[in-house]
Amino acid sequence: QSNFISTFSHSVSESMKEYFSAQGYDFSLASYDKSNVVIDKKLLNASVDALIINMHQDISPSLMVQINSLKIPVLLLDIMPQTVCIDAVCTDNELGGAMVANYFLSKGFTRCGMLQSMPHFHNCEARQRSFMRQLKLSGHEGIFIDCQTQSGENSTVKAYETFSAYLKENGCKIE
Repeated sequence: QSNFISTFSHSVSESMKEYFSAQGYDFSLASYDKSNVVIDKKLLNASVDALIINMHQDISPSLMVQINSLKIPVLLLDIMPQTVCIDAVCTDNELGGAMVANYFLSKGFTRCGMLQSMPHFHNCEARQRSFMRQLKLSGHEGIFIDCQTQSGENSTVKAYETFSAYLKENGCKIE
């Protein structure tokens, strides 16, 4: 498996690097394999002022213990820990999924579908669940297409392959 960085994660990293460099800070990016996320103690020497964690996956209890033991400020992006007090910035994935469904419905689309190209992390599942629920509440059945993408796989390639196969088998039944 490769450590593919999504376009979104890449743009967030580049924006942070640009911002912190302009403020006089050094910014370094460390990538980890999903199966072995451990905070590198060498990375966290006395010269590190803060740590920003941008993981599009659920945080394991052991990683949460490591984060809690740090003596520097930590900010989690797109992860909202429920059981510990850590600063976090996260989108409301439930609201986001419902808003997308409502937008399609407001434009007159009634045969809507969702292609899940990201791995099954809590944020992706929340968007999918609320998108499909909102369609159902409006009296419409949605089509859900799961790419079965694993962490580290290129989600763009998986989306293309999965949707191409879906169209060959089913034709286009969504608007």
